[in-house]
Amino acid sequence: ADAASEVQIDAGILDVNVTGAATIDAVGVAIGAGSGELDLTTTGTLDVNANALDMDLTDSSSIVITSSEAAEDLTIKQLGGNDSSIIISAEGTGSNAIDIDATAGSILIGASLADEKNLKIGKNGAVEMVFSPHGTASGERWSIINTNGNTDGADAAGSILLSSVAG
Repeated sequence: ADAASEVQIDAGILDVNVTGAATIDAVGVAIGAGSGELDLTTTGTLDVNANALDMDLTDSSSIVITSSEAAEDLTIKQLGGNDSSIIISAEGTGSNAIDIDATAGSILIGASLADEKNLKIGKNGAVEMVFSPHGTASGERWSIINTNGNTDGADAAGSILLSSVAG
């Protein structure tokens, strides 16, 4: 019961088997696996509840859901109507620094975009595409803007270009 008391177990291997639930209540819990694997396995739900989650990874990593039936979705969601965001950022230098792909279905972006809010693609003040739904059909806007594109010379026709090679 003394807050300063300590239980220390030193062993080559520690194997604990519990037939019921196991509970650890502490101010903090540190589990160090060194260079070994730390494996959490359950056939039930792994439920993590925290004030914040911070994962720092140094090698290629993935979050995978293996779907075996319809509606087994992976959802990343920010709740609460505050000035909060979901930010996906990459410092990669490859042509696919951020790669969003669908190999069998469609890609849907902005399906629930609120009226009078914008979906923007591109750099503001340079070249940008903006979709602006509105509560009335006459207020709907879609714009492609090239702020500083070349307006003269050989490249003038390419500052905004819609082209079809064979169709």
